[in-house]
Amino acid sequence: MSALKVGQKVLTVNEDGTPSYTEVLTFLKRHPRTDAVYWNIRTDKSNIRMTPRHIVFTSASNDTATRQPRFAHDVSVGDYLFSASSSNITSSKVLEITSQIMTGVYVPLTETGTLVVDELLASCYSSVDHYIAHAFVTPIRWFPSLFRFHGEDYGMPGYVSFMKWLAHKILPSTYQGRYGQKKSGGELTFTGAHFMSLDL
Repeated sequence: MSALKVGQKVLTVNEDGTPSYTEVLTFLKRHPRTDAVYWNIRTDKSNIRMTPRHIVFTSASNDTATRQPRFAHDVSVGDYLFSASSSNITSSKVLEITSQIMTGVYVPLTETGTLVVDELLASCYSSVDHYIAHAFVTPIRWFPSLFRFHGEDYGMPGYVSFMKWLAHKILPSTYQGRYGQKKSGGELTFTGAHFMSLDL
């Protein structure tokens, strides 16, 4: 992810389930030197690392047509993520979920609001429901050059920061990711502020 550049084409999956390529328009956040807690979700085909409030496409069944965006902290062992190549999309069963500290926070925005990361389909968004976030960043998707940063450490555009603040103020909790931590033994618990400074 650290090598990804604005203007590059990355693999994604269209609403109808067909793989295609989408352009990276800008970064919603880019902090190469920031440490963050990541969920490592291992499947039978690949594994993906993301913060607990980032969104991935998943389902309780292996039917690719039933995929829905969910926060990573809501994914459980036995669920299915979706593995994509340039020719097809297949289900990928979750075998294990662990957590680790990693350096670097990267949130690219594509035309479609989705992209394939480590062979698995993920959203470009976190913290707020995928479809609401996609609507909120419409100005950025339409006029990305107005929101681009230059340099190695972009931070977060002011518009994105404001829209996240607004979303957390007005949206019901069911449309928002939860703050929390992973206890030893695999039990997931959610506290008030553990990820506050690590919010992705």
